[in-house]
Amino acid sequence: MSLSNSTNSTFVAPLVRERRIIVCVGAGGVGKTTTAAALGVAAATAGRRAILLTIDPANRLADALGQSTLGGSPVNVPLDAVAPAASGSLAALRLDTRATFDGLVTRLAPSPAAADAVRANRLYDNIAGRLAASESYMAVEKLYELATEDRPDVIILDTPPTEHALDFLDAPRRILDVLNSRALTILQNPASLLTSAGSRLSQLVLGVIVRALEQFTGLTLLRDIADFVQAFESMIDGLRERAVEVTALLRSPTTAFVMVTAPNAFAVNRAEAFYRALESAHVPCAGLIVNRVLPRSLFDRSPAVPEGEHGGAVPEAVARKLLRTFTDLRTVAQDEYASIDHLRQRLDLDGRLTEVPAFPSDLASLADVVRFGQLLMAGDRSANPE
Repeated sequence: MSLSNSTNSTFVAPLVRERRIIVCVGAGGVGKTTTAAALGVAAATAGRRAILLTIDPANRLADALGQSTLGGSPVNVPLDAVAPAASGSLAALRLDTRATFDGLVTRLAPSPAAADAVRANRLYDNIAGRLAASESYMAVEKLYELATEDRPDVIILDTPPTEHALDFLDAPRRILDVLNSRALTILQNPASLLTSAGSRLSQLVLGVIVRALEQFTGLTLLRDIADFVQAFESMIDGLRERAVEVTALLRSPTTAFVMVTAPNAFAVNRAEAFYRALESAHVPCAGLIVNRVLPRSLFDRSPAVPEGEHGGAVPEAVARKLLRTFTDLRTVAQDEYASIDHLRQRLDLDGRLTEVPAFPSDLASLADVVRFGQLLMAGDRSANPE
């Protein structure tokens, strides 16, 4: 089978120019964060005011964007030197789960005193940032905050790495499940465990456990829990409303989900499972970006006879080694192309799959990110990054 039968897609370009939110989803280790950064640069180059929100704790992205570090507030990324034609702007920030939680408490509490009561409780330090699904939920909360308060033209979100595509989408629902559960009622009044126990023996056993817990933890833990939950109760209705609004934002027609994957068979299989999960949840995937593909322009051809300096023939032993290396890489490339073409056919992705050729080294500068963005916008699978 010829390796050049299919044409690459430029589905990314209209998303970057028209959508309000672009959510990059996928497993860890496939280049999702750098793809999100490249989409942000591409949007700014297209004249839009873009904000990039990443969850990556490493400083590599900050270095690539020319920043000493990224924090919880947007910082401007200067593009003049590497993309002088850019008529828009790019700001970037890293998700700060604790700061986002603090801000949520401030906004939803009925009064400053109520917010202070929540934050002053000694359990708050241990709970903030450690709730189940907190990173995913705080990511969508920060997304909602940026969309409703900063109101940029487009927000590009790098989602937390996950083995399950719906973890991110389900975060608001899981928070609602906690808020609606009987556990909150019990925590507000731990003694209710005793009254709900079915027999006097059960009540006696639970009473001993409660008292032992209080002794073991300094006599006040359960009371602290009850005080915290009671202070938090004033925010529950607001949290429920917020979760509904966040869910609506994620499912809005102005939001596009883009899946990022790698060309190996394992990553491609996971990408297909992710895609099917999104379909089952009635969340259409706008398309797939396959990173680090061995360039087709290099490996969709027969090897040429190696030449030495000034056009002279290289020694035969060296030529054999070069030919063997090229043949091995071409075999790997063919396996990659077969996996990608299989994915394209099974998911009916004709026109919605873009390949980004492998760079010779890790993206380490803003110029690299700009080049990545150009490849995404052009959809040129034959391009070979230099």
